[in-house]
Amino acid sequence: MLNRIINAQLRRRILSEQGVVVLIHHHLILRDSVMTQLFENIANLYKRAFTEMFTAKELK
Repeated sequence: MLNRIINAQLRRRILSEQGVVVLIHHHLILRDSVMTQLFENIANLYKRAFTEMFTAKELK
């Protein structure tokens, strides 16, 4: 009986530690995709700004 209780507690602890690892892993993936999106947005802003600058010069 005691052995079964200890095993259940161990199993629960292992599962919760795995859960934390999975959460951290998902957080890192999410953070990377958010950073990628951010850099793409910044790059697009610069591209648009340069395009507008050059077309404005050509129109003059």
